[in-house]
Amino acid sequence: MHTILLVVGVILILALAFALLPALLSLVSALVWLLVVVPLVGTVIGMTLAFVIKRMMLPEGSSYRKSPAITTGCVAAGWLVVLLSSC
Repeated sequence: MHTILLVVGVILILALAFALLPALLSLVSALVWLLVVVPLVGTVIGMTLAFVIKRMMLPEGSSYRKSPAITTGCVAAGWLVVLLSSC
């Protein structure tokens, strides 16, 4: 009787594991995308855009060249571009 319960338990655990494994992998993939890829790629895009605006578009004596608001806005825009392109 003990052996039968053990076999049935193992079969149930394996069936449950195979049923939940795709959902678990999907969740992990989404979390990695949201917590790693979006911040990394979005920040790179934003910093590149901030460099182009500050060093190439603004004149030499502009007070906006040292403004952190441009950098913050560009990084936020980079994150939004990555998020919206992943939908």
